[in-house]
Amino acid sequence: MAAKQPAPVGAGGGGAAGERFLQLLQLVVFIDLFGVALVIPQMYGYAKAVGATKTEFGLLGSIYSAAQLVGSPFMGVVSDRYGRKAALQLNFAGAAFSYLCAAFAPSFLVLCLARVPVGIVKQTMMISSAYAAQLSGSAQRAKSIGRMKSMVTLAFMIGPMVGGTLATYDMKLPALLSAVLFLVDFLIVHFCLPHVDTASSADGAGPDRNAPPKAPFWSIFKACPAVRTVLAAILLVEVAQRLCRNSLAILLGDDLGLSPQTVGMAWGYCSTVATAVGAFGVPYVTARLGDHAAVKHGTLAGGIALAVWAAAPSLTAFFVAYTTYIAANFCVDTCLVSILTHEVHHHQVGAVLGVVDSATSLVGVGAPLAAGRLAEM
Repeated sequence: MAAKQPAPVGAGGGGAAGERFLQLLQLVVFIDLFGVALVIPQMYGYAKAVGATKTEFGLLGSIYSAAQLVGSPFMGVVSDRYGRKAALQLNFAGAAFSYLCAAFAPSFLVLCLARVPVGIVKQTMMISSAYAAQLSGSAQRAKSIGRMKSMVTLAFMIGPMVGGTLATYDMKLPALLSAVLFLVDFLIVHFCLPHVDTASSADGAGPDRNAPPKAPFWSIFKACPAVRTVLAAILLVEVAQRLCRNSLAILLGDDLGLSPQTVGMAWGYCSTVATAVGAFGVPYVTARLGDHAAVKHGTLAGGIALAVWAAAPSLTAFFVAYTTYIAANFCVDTCLVSILTHEVHHHQVGAVLGVVDSATSLVGVGAPLAAGRLAEM
C-alpha cells in the first residue's frame, strides 16, 4: 500500500494545517542550509585533494556561479509549471547526487562537473519562498519568509563548525553527511508537504490575479511597473549588503587588526542578530506597520546606521551601528520579497523570483570588486 501523502491545497494554505506545513518548510530549509554550511568552508580542501591550484579553485567557484545564473530562472519555471513540491524534490535529489560525486571525485575535472548540476537545480530559498507565499495568507507572508531566512543564518552559525570537526577525521565526511541530509529533506517534502495549486490565489487581490497568466513570465517585467520598482529596490539592497559584507571583512581584519578568532566571533554575532530579526523582528514590525511602511522605515534606519558606521569612533560604536544596519537590511529585504509575491500571479512567482536570484548573483560578482577598490581609495 502506498504511503499516504498530504492532500493538495490551494494557495493560502489551510489554517492550522497551513501553519504546520510552514513549520515543516522552515525545518526543510534549515536542514538544507546546514548541509551546505558543512561543505562550503571545506571546498578548498576538496579542490586541494585532487591537486587543484588556487586559480583552479577560483574557476570552480565561477563554474558554480555560472550554473546558478542559468539554474535560477530555469528552476523558477519548473516550480511554476510542475509545482513547488516537485521542484524541491528535484532540488534535493540533484544536490545529493552532486555532493556524493564531490566526496569521491578522483580528479579536478570530475569535481568541476559535480558542481554543475547542483548549481542548476539547487535553488532552495527561491522555491521555498514561492512555496511559503502560497501556503501563507497575505498578512502572514513576510513573517513566513522572514523566519525561513532566519533558518539560513542559524544553519551557517552551526554548520561550518560541525563540518570542520568532521573534516579533521576524513575530508569525505562533510559532503557525505550533506548528501544524507538532502535525501532526508527529499523524504520530508515527499511525504509531509502538500502539492499547492500554482494557478490559485490566496486573496484574489490585484488585477487579473484570479485568472491564469496567458503571457510568458518575462512579460510581467514590461507590463507591471511595480514589479520593476521592487526588483530595482531588491538589487539596491543586495548591492549595499555585498559592499558592507566585504567592507566589514577588510575593517575587522586590517583596519582594526582583530585576530582570526575575534573575526569569527564578530561574524557569528552578525548571524545571531540576523536570525533573531528574522524570527521575531520581522513578524513584529510587519504586523504593526505593513510591508510597505516597514520598507520605508527600515531603509531610513539602515541609511542612518551606515552613516554612523562610517564615522564610528570606536569598535563599540561600530557594532551598535552595524547591528542596526543588519536588522534594518534584513527587514527591508524580507518585506520586498513579500511585496513582490503580491504583485505577480502565483503561477509566475517562481520564475520571477528565479530572475531576481540571477540578478543578485550578478551583483555578487561585481560588488566585492567594487568594495575592494573603494577600500584602497
